[in-house]
Amino acid sequence: MDIMLYSVLVIYSSRAVLKIICAIILSAIALLSVTDKANAQLQELAINPVSVEGAIPLIRDHPEMAAIIIRSSLTNLTFTSNMQIIEERTNPGAGEYTLIIEPVTQTIRVNASGFLAGRIPLRGLSARQVVYYSVEPASNESDNTLPVVFRITPSAADDKAVVLIDGERTDISRTVELEPGSYTVEIIADGYQSLNESIEISREQVFFEFSMQELQEQVVRIQTEPAGTIVFLDGIQEGVTDETGLLELFRLPGSYEISLFLNGYESVQNTITVKEEAVNEFMFEMEQNTAGIQLNVFPSNARVRINQQLIDLSESIELPEGTHRLEVSLDGYETYSEILVTERGQQIERSISLQANTGALQFRVNPSFAQVVLRDSNDRQIDQWTGIQRIESLRTGSYSLIVSADSYQSHEEEFEIYNDELTEITIRLEREAVTGEKVSQTEKLPLDLSSLPSRNTALASSFFMPGAGHIYSGRNRGYLYLLGGLASGGYILYSLKQEQTIESDYNSALQSFSNAATMTQSNQFRDDAVQHFNDWNDLVDRRTIALAALTGIYAIQLLDILITTPERGYRNSPKSGWQTSATASGIRFKYSFN
Repeated sequence: MDIMLYSVLVIYSSRAVLKIICAIILSAIALLSVTDKANAQLQELAINPVSVEGAIPLIRDHPEMAAIIIRSSLTNLTFTSNMQIIEERTNPGAGEYTLIIEPVTQTIRVNASGFLAGRIPLRGLSARQVVYYSVEPASNESDNTLPVVFRITPSAADDKAVVLIDGERTDISRTVELEPGSYTVEIIADGYQSLNESIEISREQVFFEFSMQELQEQVVRIQTEPAGTIVFLDGIQEGVTDETGLLELFRLPGSYEISLFLNGYESVQNTITVKEEAVNEFMFEMEQNTAGIQLNVFPSNARVRINQQLIDLSESIELPEGTHRLEVSLDGYETYSEILVTERGQQIERSISLQANTGALQFRVNPSFAQVVLRDSNDRQIDQWTGIQRIESLRTGSYSLIVSADSYQSHEEEFEIYNDELTEITIRLEREAVTGEKVSQTEKLPLDLSSLPSRNTALASSFFMPGAGHIYSGRNRGYLYLLGGLASGGYILYSLKQEQTIESDYNSALQSFSNAATMTQSNQFRDDAVQHFNDWNDLVDRRTIALAALTGIYAIQLLDILITTPERGYRNSPKSGWQTSATASGIRFKYSFN
């Protein structure tokens, strides 16, 4: 009975276990069915090894470890290993993932949202070994393209590189889908040598790295005719051509805008192309935009000025197009002045003879048969005659008369000829005395003192303005005093105004120096401040000289008035008087100052 009961229980238990096993099998089949449906909607990953020539290990901080570098356009990759991942260095934006792993046999699992997990089996790794893989979405059977990765070094070249693949500009900042085959890659980057290479794309070769070489500066020679031309490249002044017309400089290969400037010549605007390992010489001939002028001047020592600039007649004279003032002057001559209107390429010739400043001499002598010799200040004989004489147009300056006659004592008289004035001289020779007594006398024509200018009025006028007293009394040197006073006073006024500008520039430079952001700016503003300060001191020194000159002009012209004799144009003034005395040969006049 017990045995039968035990048998029944065993049979009953076996059926229950069988039912449980069947339920488990059915559940697994259902789960696999659901998983297959889900997996059918996920895309596969294409994982391929990539060969990189000349790769440099990047695991110096883990010398006992190996590394796997994965390049991909996917930015959501994650990784696990059946062993251990020591460190992950990811840069999805650059399409690169670096895993530091132990150099043992292991499998790296690659995961990405929306993709089936991929596996990378690694065997036989050694310390410091680096392997490369490419992970991209698997292509459909109808799509034969491969994800290709391009890299340019150095990074500075990569930032400004233009890449052409078979002539088409391509963005290589991400993977490029290309079919397997041969392609021509051209890379152009400013400051680097251009590359033009052929590549072969296959499933085993989808990573390409290009190294750009920096361009070397080339010697550029700029030759100009004539010399002294100012040279600009891309709007920046590079210098001035030397006496041979040459300017040498260094430039990277490329195109540059060149500008040339020279006073009296047309400016030049052009483009030059500097080539690598070539003779980069550029020649420019400037075209004149001036007129030439040739001057023949008499006297030859006359001063010639054009636009107030002193001109050397021994050199060629070139004038730009426009209006210019020509002045020729010499002491003792009338100044010549002319307005010149010049045109480009015009040649102007002028022959100029200055007219001398002249006065007149009226001479009387007693006896009438006396012989007279006229000499200039250089003791050259100008004329000779007998008796009275009147000479018109006698050049201004100092002269002397030598008068002689038989039985009479000879006499020599010095005098001045003034511009547009008549000088009258009367000489009476005395007979030679038997006893040896000498009684000769020069007699001037009687003076009409009431018609002469007043000394007091001349002094008062000169206090008001330099030279006014001399001009009032008819003396031409008053214009020199006036000119000197106006020039000195004008410069003093100008310097006072200019001082304000320099002071403002100096304070501005000091402020900029205080606020300078860099040492270079600080040095520049310091130098500017020093220059403005030196200019300020120079201006004050010149103004002091001008003030001294103005004071000297006032003092000299007032002293000139005080010591000028009455015969030259001043009548009696208060507390002063004329004294007359009779001599054997005539009447002598003397002026006394109280």
